[in-house]
Amino acid sequence: ADAGPRSAWSFFQELGTFAYAYSCQQVVFEAYLSTKKSHKEWFLSRSMTLAVVVGGVMLTLMAVLGYGAFGQDSDSDILYNFNVSDTVVQVAFLVVCAHLAFYIPNDFVIMRLFAVHIAGLNVLKLNTPTFVAVTLVLFA
Repeated sequence: ADAGPRSAWSFFQELGTFAYAYSCQQVVFEAYLSTKKSHKEWFLSRSMTLAVVVGGVMLTLMAVLGYGAFGQDSDSDILYNFNVSDTVVQVAFLVVCAHLAFYIPNDFVIMRLFAVHIAGLNVLKLNTPTFVAVTLVLFA
């Protein structure tokens, strides 16, 4: 059986899973290890290639649009190019801050998963006090 999406709609339904899975190397390695042996070649050749190509196209598109918007007078920190007194820009800055606040803990969740795994426990079966204790110890 083919491991790929069965239709264009199913591809878009799984886009969030792809975005999460390729956001950091630890998750990619975990996904690769959990892939069936018969699909490992597909995972590396098609899935990873697709992720690299789509990511490259998105970054190139952002670069071209950013250059088109600001030209050669663009600062290296692109956010400095915006008029900070504009309400829309302030909302955009808040969205960037919210993104960082919600994304950075992603790495912490993965660290906690592996720490619990190294201790020989199953993170899904931890009781609440143990889960909270592990979280606080890792934060400390």
